[in-house]
Amino acid sequence: MHLIKWFILTFLILSYSTSSLSECTTNPQEHLEAKELMQLLNQWNLAYYEQGISLVTDAVYDQSLQRFFHLQVCYPELNLVALSTQATQQVKHPFAHTGLNKLPTSKAVQQWINERSNQTLWVQPKADGVAVSLIYTNGKLSQAISRGKNGVGQDWTAKVRNLPNVPQQINTHLTQVVLQGELVWRLTNHIQAKQTSQGARSQIAGFMQRQQTDAEEAKKVEVYIWDWPNSGLSMQAQLNQLTSWGFIRSQGLTQPVKSLNDVQHWQNHWYTQPLFMATDGVVLRQQQRPLPETWQEQPPSWAIAWKHPAQQAVTRVSKITYTVGRTGRITPLLELEPFELDQRTISRTSLGSLNKLKQLDVQKGDLVTIQLAGLTLPQLDEVLVRSQPRSKTNHPPEDAFHFLSCLQAKAINKSPYPKGCKQQFIARLTWLSSYQALNMQGISEGTWALLLDAGLLKDLTSWLALTVEDLQPLAGIGTKRSRLLALNFYLARQQPLEVWLSALGMPPSGTDKLFNQQEVKHWQTLAARSLEDWQALSGVGKKRAQDLLEFFNHPVIQEQAEFLANKGVKGFAKP
Repeated sequence: MHLIKWFILTFLILSYSTSSLSECTTNPQEHLEAKELMQLLNQWNLAYYEQGISLVTDAVYDQSLQRFFHLQVCYPELNLVALSTQATQQVKHPFAHTGLNKLPTSKAVQQWINERSNQTLWVQPKADGVAVSLIYTNGKLSQAISRGKNGVGQDWTAKVRNLPNVPQQINTHLTQVVLQGELVWRLTNHIQAKQTSQGARSQIAGFMQRQQTDAEEAKKVEVYIWDWPNSGLSMQAQLNQLTSWGFIRSQGLTQPVKSLNDVQHWQNHWYTQPLFMATDGVVLRQQQRPLPETWQEQPPSWAIAWKHPAQQAVTRVSKITYTVGRTGRITPLLELEPFELDQRTISRTSLGSLNKLKQLDVQKGDLVTIQLAGLTLPQLDEVLVRSQPRSKTNHPPEDAFHFLSCLQAKAINKSPYPKGCKQQFIARLTWLSSYQALNMQGISEGTWALLLDAGLLKDLTSWLALTVEDLQPLAGIGTKRSRLLALNFYLARQQPLEVWLSALGMPPSGTDKLFNQQEVKHWQTLAARSLEDWQALSGVGKKRAQDLLEFFNHPVIQEQAEFLANKGVKGFAKP
């Protein structure tokens, strides 16, 4: 598989290189990247061709190879080692057995279908295994040949004769039967959309390359036949005959289609429903095609592949930024060169924590692989090539922010990290107005940023004093919205104490009720509690009790509680 791609991409890059040589400039970082990509590709090729092991996914291999060829134009002294397979006997295929061209988008699939409106079309899952030709002479398996290249492949006959799931004899009067298909590693209820390929191709490739294999391994190899080139039969008749010969894995895996919707239905079905094998897309075939004796050693026009949405991509880190949440947690973000993944454009991903950033030692300029976690969220998989020289990191310390930092607007300019402090202050206000807290309609992060930039916010509660006249002059507010904001501010005063405590960021207080029956439900009751009082609550440990004590005794929180009492918020005024 890698070999075919290598030749195709070599042709493309050679045709591209002539016009690009004049654009080359001396760039030490590019030269280093090309050199390290060359070493990686040589390592991957060596593992694949000598051990039958794929160290990376097809997507990562293809994209890394493309990047290398693009850079190699300017550094022609860098070359990949000659690709070779084990020295086994090479035999000629009866009929050309080649790879398929791949369609990049659903639009291209639609066009391919439209061009064959007078044809009967079929769709099949694209097996993620190793291609094979099986030749039966007078009903007996006489040869098994790997796909190979240039019309010849490795002689796998001896190995295939020891595979119990490959019929060794078929009941036929025909002198010769040539079947084309895939040897795959059997998986149990494999769902491609959830489990990727579980290294299935590596396992079957390694099995076929090894000289010694055991009988238990052989039982895990299945054969999936997707074509009988010289049958002269309709596809349905082919399938019926294959089933009667014992090729049971082909059942239900060839379906008639007339439209893109049909193709998408089966693509989604085989992608999301259990199968016995890994797949990496679907294959479309037309019923009528030239006689197999005339097939050429190149991808045919009458069959095409459409791969599953990519789940992994290679890209470069263009910048590292940080966001600070309302509790002071610092989250590093990787800004990436934009790329397509699962039909989405992705340009950033979160690393979750500063610790992870330090452990992975990711820096600007690094070449990385990104995959979709749970098929939804992009996340860093690994660093492929590290930029050089490595700069001294200047990450903000983990204790730069905490759950009681940035409680006032004036703290922003005083902070050694003003941008992060501003983020935390606005994150606090965004939480305060959310449905989990005061549930203030029509007030978002952008609203708070606008009020802060206008100098109208002192702390987490000063907005209660704002009037329509204060708000109306602001750009983007206007009369109608200023009245809505003022109404929300008024309604916030009516919220109970417990809601306000959550809005101000009080740490969780365990599973017990906040007040005992004999206690007065007021701020002062909570502020008077000791460390032991807080720790006595169910679900509150020593650390949480200390946090609660610090919250109620923090001078800024106390100042804001007094302001709320003056504004008539129930539960803050003294009983």
